[in-house]
Amino acid sequence: MELSSVISAIGRMPTEFRSRGDVSVMQLLIDSGYLASQSAITIDLLRNYFAEHPEAVEAWLRLSWDNRSWPSWYLQDPRSADSQAMWVVGFYPGEHREYFEQGADACAVFVKNKLTQMSGHAVGQQSESP
Repeated sequence: MELSSVISAIGRMPTEFRSRGDVSVMQLLIDSGYLASQSAITIDLLRNYFAEHPEAVEAWLRLSWDNRSWPSWYLQDPRSADSQAMWVVGFYPGEHREYFEQGADACAVFVKNKLTQMSGHAVGQQSESP
């Protein structure tokens, strides 16, 4: 699969999850081609995608808000009370927090961390998918 197609599929994961309603985020990760391209998908490539697609940043932000599992990465926007008027990428539980001025930068770091975390669980599921 072409790298730009993988990145586009990653960017669309939250929207696909909400609109389809019949697929897990894990299955979307597997279907995206990320697992085969993980080392080639860099934060810079993701940042470029999110800079061109601000609606994808908002979609990933909503997915982060809806997440109820832990331990997990999260994304906060500057509207959050404890964000210090910056974008925040953090890990819960724990004190790890990174601050960003731009949503595309924060989203790229969040998504890379989140997908790396998920990919550890996806390997076993990948062999089970049709």
